Amino acid sequence: MDDIQRIDQMVALLRAMKSNKKKLQKLSAVDLTALTPKAANKRNADADWLGMDNIRLEHQLHALAVELGFAERREAYDPIELRDGWHRYHYQPPEPFSQHKGSASA
Repeated sequence: MDDIQRIDQMVALLRAMKSNKKKLQKLSAVDLTALTPKAANKRNADADWLGMDNIRLEHQLHALAVELGFAERREAYDPIELRDGWHRYHYQPPEPFSQHKGSASA
């Protein structure tokens, strides 16, 4: 992948992150006391999923930033555990300059 492709990929990831942040703002503005218990649980689950996706996007952006020379390489790229209210997901952050992309598995 050349630098132009990396920049294009970063732009796409930043757009996705911006979209997630807007959705989180809308969810945060919702008054939970006005919702039914089921609707409140759905709102919380949606917020959890968006938060986990933002963490994944941040790791992907970091890897691209290192490849482009904007950021320093971390000491380790160990798997992390993402949790929502019920589930645990193991996520392997992508390492810069590798063909392996991070993935989530249940």
